[in-house]
Amino acid sequence: MKKIAFLLILFNCFSCLLLGENFTALAAEQVSYERVVIISDAHYPTRISETENPKAFLSHVDKKLKAADTINSWKDVSLVVFTGDLIARLPSEKSLNNALQFYDRITQPKTVIAGNHEFFYAPEMKNGKKQTASTEQRRQNLRNFKEIFDLPNLYFTKNLGGYLLVFLSPDAVHGKYKVEMSQNQLQWLEKTLQANAATPTLIFYHAPLVGTLDTYYKGINSLGNTAQPAGELERILMNSPQVILWVSGHTHTPAVNPSFASPVNYYHGRILDIHNSTMEDDTIWTNSIYLYPDKIVIQTFNHQTGEIEDALTRTIDVHRRLQWLRSAENKAA
Repeated sequence: MKKIAFLLILFNCFSCLLLGENFTALAAEQVSYERVVIISDAHYPTRISETENPKAFLSHVDKKLKAADTINSWKDVSLVVFTGDLIARLPSEKSLNNALQFYDRITQPKTVIAGNHEFFYAPEMKNGKKQTASTEQRRQNLRNFKEIFDLPNLYFTKNLGGYLLVFLSPDAVHGKYKVEMSQNQLQWLEKTLQANAATPTLIFYHAPLVGTLDTYYKGINSLGNTAQPAGELERILMNSPQVILWVSGHTHTPAVNPSFASPVNYYHGRILDIHNSTMEDDTIWTNSIYLYPDKIVIQTFNHQTGEIEDALTRTIDVHRRLQWLRSAENKAA
């Protein structure tokens, strides 16, 4: 038996030497999940003035680039999603090109949705203050965003690992709120969810659902800081029990905030809103969503320490969740 065991060990060692990198590649192919990494509110290069504080400016840029390179080093990433506000402040041509440079820094498969900074504001300040864009300027902002990031549409879907991923962007050019969807987009969303009623679904949008954070400052859960129109979204989502996650940014909620990962994150007790921090904080955190056939695992990575924040890890039993939701829906009917 000892001789057989020795021969097996020898064979395995020989295989590793013979196959080299190919052996590692074969092992990597055996992962049973799809990993989706979220980058939100990058505000690249930074909202700090380069002229007023050059040292802080360079420090923030350097941390963001290092975080991007760390993400590039993860060999099991299926998709990186930028959930809006890539630009530092206003949607000028220069800001969009800066944001594109950071977007292109990511070498993994990736996609992007708009945030309020890409959509809602005029490209130049007036008297040192941001200005709400006109209807036509908002249209132009969205055209520019689509063109520079080579997006055929502002809202779209991807299928990944047996899940439906739905990507939405604020686009209400006549809207009052900076994170508001148009009626056309809402109709598209409703039809898309109805057509995929049996598929577990994740929705990515810049702003969170109302009530999914503690009101740790007065702007949280306000009309300007939650996905709008809230009433119509509520109707659509409550009629779509397959929606498991809503993935958002916008509020800049840091991972050290008690409601970053908390029971309050459940919208109507059903949809878990995964909040994502800004890259403007001194510490950068990114969430990874692992899509297994039977579960979803969310982990938060601290780019300063280089470690996973184990206390923030969450797991959702997908099959049990869908069975419970559909059972509850049938009883209500």
